[in-house]
Amino acid sequence: MAAQEPRPAPAVAWADCAPWDGAAFTIAIGRPGSSKVDPEHPWLRIAIWHDPNTRHDAAYRFPDREGTTGAVEYDGTADPSVTGTVSFPRRGAADDISGSFDFVAAGGRRLAGSFRGKWSPRKVMCGA
Repeated sequence: MAAQEPRPAPAVAWADCAPWDGAAFTIAIGRPGSSKVDPEHPWLRIAIWHDPNTRHDAAYRFPDREGTTGAVEYDGTADPSVTGTVSFPRRGAADDISGSFDFVAAGGRRLAGSFRGKWSPRKVMCGA
């Protein structure tokens, strides 16, 4: 009998602004095994400082040499020592967000898994 894949962690994503007011998006991911995610206090928050439409069939590495990929917050703490990648499959439904992550946090703790959820309708104006 094959091992069953773990259920994807719950997630919610929204359009956001990069520190220089460029297009970006943020993904809030709930603790693995949970059924909901609190966008204000997620287990993992990944800010990606690229246009959300560039995510299809893409992977983003943290940190990147130019410091323009984004930031990772783990368990409520912005942690610049988190390294790794977040990957997205080819285009799916417009209001869905799904992907996988593989990070190493301080102390060598590995944070890996997949996520699935919806885009939030919250609106943001960058550069205003």
